[in-house]
Amino acid sequence: MIEWLSEVFAKDAFYLPFASTVSAALVLLLLQFIARIVTEQRKKLYAVAYTLDSCFRALNSSAIILRHTVNPHIEAAKRILEGEHELLQKMFLSGDFDILTDDTPHFDHLTTDTKVLLGGDDVELVQLADTLNNLCANDRKERALNSFVAQNLGDFHVFASLEESRRNAIVAAYWDHLEGIRINLERLIAFIAHIIAPRFVKYSKSWQFWCFARGSIRTAKQRLASSQEINSDLIPNSEFFFERVQSGIQRAL
Repeated sequence: MIEWLSEVFAKDAFYLPFASTVSAALVLLLLQFIARIVTEQRKKLYAVAYTLDSCFRALNSSAIILRHTVNPHIEAAKRILEGEHELLQKMFLSGDFDILTDDTPHFDHLTTDTKVLLGGDDVELVQLADTLNNLCANDRKERALNSFVAQNLGDFHVFASLEESRRNAIVAAYWDHLEGIRINLERLIAFIAHIIAPRFVKYSKSWQFWCFARGSIRTAKQRLASSQEINSDLIPNSEFFFERVQSGIQRAL
């Protein structure tokens, strides 16, 4: 029996089919491995493109709200406190106190497996993406403002019947609510311009993506850069977060 097996294994008729089968299996495994790598890299590139596009949309919408809604209303509150009663009446008649009632955007469409792949290279990228979504979705101050307006600035006749000191206190509190929203918007804009966008742009230039098309990433980068240029006057400097930490009670202490 042993001699027969030796004769079989010694024949080319055995080794050629065996070698062909093994080679085909190895090639198939290699192709599957390459396909998996390509799929994973494309998911990472999608995550980068999606995050940069989210940065553009969040920065653009925040700048619009800051420029055309929050800042003008802060200026209006200031002028009302300085005695411009006609402006106060106009805001009541036009319902201008009731602002920022639309739902806040959410940028949470990255799947778990995509985040796992991204986190495998740099877990901080996933944390930054989650932070962006949380900053955008946080509408606590907007809801607080709308609740305050409904309670105190919903009826001009009721407001006009109050003592002047009480009216001024209400307008001052309205101003405070707006300042809180302004700070949140500036925090989001600074986070995008100085932290998350540069990190994702740097990651997209990694050598692992050199052989892959990155057209959507380039488009997102260009749109974001254009928005930053247009709204450069609203983008806080790179020391924004340090200055915020050192302000208020920290500075006093």
